[in-house]
Amino acid sequence: MVGREKRVMLPIYHILGSEIEHHNQQVLTFFQQELLPLLPDSEHFFYVVGKPSLQTAFPHLRIKQFSSQKAIANALIAKKRQNPTACFLLHGQFNPWIWLAIALGRLPTTNLIWHIWGADLYEMATSWKFKLFYPFRRVAQQKILQVWATRGDLDHLWRNMRTRSEQDHLIYFPTKLGDQIKISPTQNDRLTILLGNSGDPANELIQALSEIHQRLGNNVRIIIPMGYPENNESYIRQVEAYSKRLFLAENLQILRKKLSFEEYVTLLSHCDLGYFNFKRQQGIGTISLLISHNVPCVLHSANPFGLDLQAEKVPYLLAENLTASQIQTTKQQLKSIDKNRIAFFAPGYTKLWQQRLIELMQNE
Repeated sequence: MVGREKRVMLPIYHILGSEIEHHNQQVLTFFQQELLPLLPDSEHFFYVVGKPSLQTAFPHLRIKQFSSQKAIANALIAKKRQNPTACFLLHGQFNPWIWLAIALGRLPTTNLIWHIWGADLYEMATSWKFKLFYPFRRVAQQKILQVWATRGDLDHLWRNMRTRSEQDHLIYFPTKLGDQIKISPTQNDRLTILLGNSGDPANELIQALSEIHQRLGNNVRIIIPMGYPENNESYIRQVEAYSKRLFLAENLQILRKKLSFEEYVTLLSHCDLGYFNFKRQQGIGTISLLISHNVPCVLHSANPFGLDLQAEKVPYLLAENLTASQIQTTKQQLKSIDKNRIAFFAPGYTKLWQQRLIELMQNE
């Protein structure tokens, strides 16, 4: 009797091509603690731009650490030539050397998958170096045959970059929700608003401050987290000066330093509203944390993540028709929904990752 031939599992190389510490740590933690134990025996290799301590922090992962974006790009090109049938998964990206290698044909896109994290899909930076780079990146993105992303990012890709492919799939970043953190309930004496998720100009904070003042008045408390990116004091001062023209100083809190995750979760849980004025997909982690605490979110009407919220039947608000009564109504609606069935929450995103990776390993 001839035994059944054992299916050969493809090796998968996970490429974290830029040192974005929080995101990289979360991806590696997710794979080590949650995802890999659910998968059949297979070879997963992690190429990461970061500190050598990563290998100690994640002893169960096969990590190869790189000190620069260019170094990891060169290693990826070499490995692709050495093993062209292996699968390469680009987590996020933010690496111009990899984009250039794809655009110039040095890195073939067969068995190459891009998991979009948001910013690399959009062309919103105004500096000349980005404007010169965008056409090369666009050429590279049009060459990639397989993309994993949110519904909104997939829609943007199909409308602006290339036609839809059967190899494109829905997936979500493994957001950390902090369920284990104990939160003491508080009662705010006025509406407390988290404005934006960072000091990135894409948050359009000055316009958002004007909209809040116009629609909700000045008897509100506003918290603006601006600890990221670094060396951003000029923009912080600009936002601070404008906010003080509209609101009392004691009702404003501009955070110039990064908070720990526990501090950030506690801060969000004590807010009554999240207000996000960015037109691209970003801040899903912050939005998810607010939703988990039944805090309503205001999104810009052009934000593609609205498609995901609609598909999951998660209520949210638009700035155009924002009122205090709508905020309360949305809060009650959030309390009534089953968070476990939301695809961009756990266990939903874990099941999506498990399905996608098993398909890859079995070369289906």
